[in-house]
Amino acid sequence: GMLFLTTPGVGVDPGEELFHYKGIENTWLVMFDMDGNKLWEKELPDGVLPGIWFRCAVALDMDGTIYMGMSLFPYTKPFLAGLREQGVNYSFLTNNPSKCIADYLHKLEVLGIEATEEEMYTTALATIDYIKTNYPEARRLFLLGTPSMISEFEKAGFESVADSAEERPDVLVVAFDKTLEYSRLCRAAYWAQQGLPYIATNPDRVCPTDQPTVLVDCGSICKCIEHATGRQPDIVLGKPDPNMLTGVQARYGVKPEEVAMVGDRIYTDIE
Repeated sequence: GMLFLTTPGVGVDPGEELFHYKGIENTWLVMFDMDGNKLWEKELPDGVLPGIWFRCAVALDMDGTIYMGMSLFPYTKPFLAGLREQGVNYSFLTNNPSKCIADYLHKLEVLGIEATEEEMYTTALATIDYIKTNYPEARRLFLLGTPSMISEFEKAGFESVADSAEERPDVLVVAFDKTLEYSRLCRAAYWAQQGLPYIATNPDRVCPTDQPTVLVDCGSICKCIEHATGRQPDIVLGKPDPNMLTGVQARYGVKPEEVAMVGDRIYTDIE
C-alpha cells in the first residue's frame, strides 16, 4: 500500500491536492492499496504536519514504492513533483544492491525520472562505507553479488577474489545475487565456516517484482548459508538499520527526527 498525508474533503488521487496542507490543523494519515481502495486511516494531532513534513528530507524506497519491476506507479511522478514544488529534499534509498549507481540512474531515466548520483544511496554503498570504517585494512573481498554490484566495490578500490580456496579474502560480503551460481554459494558458505568477517548487505527475504516469480533476496540466501554452516552474518546492513539514513542527514543538514522514510514494507522500511 501507499501512505498519504491528507485532510477531510481533500482528494487523494495522484496529482490532486496532496501537498497543500500548510497551516491546516486537522490532518489524517491514510493508507491505500494499489487499486486506490482506502485500507486504513488515522487522525494526527494538531500541528503534526507542519512540524514533520515541511522541515524534513524524504528518503524514498525504490522497489515496490517508486516502481514495481519496470512498471512505474501512477502516483510516482505527481508525488515527486509535489515534493519539488514544496521545496522538500528527497533521496532514493534502496536495499537492493544488485545494480551499481550508474545502472540505477539509467533505469530511472528509462522510467522518466530525473535523478543525480548524489540523490542515490544503496546497500552496496553502505557496505563499502562500513568496511572502510570498520575494516580499514581490508582490500580483498569475496562478493556474492551481481557483476554490476561487484563493479561498485571495484570502483571503490576493493579487489573481488576468485572462487578458490587458495584466494582467501579479508571479508565475506553476501548480497542479493540475481546471477547466483551454486559453486559461488558454496564458496561463500565455506568462508563463513572459516570465521572470516561476514557482512550481509540487506535483510530482505524477497525482492518485489511485477513478474510471476519469487525473487529470492539476500536474507534468504543468508538463511541458506546459516542452515549449512550454523553461521549468521556479523552484521546485516540496509534498512531498517538507521545508518542507512546517515548520508541523507548529512547531505541536507537535518536531524534524525526530520527524515521521513517512505516505503512499502514494515520489516525493512520501519522496524
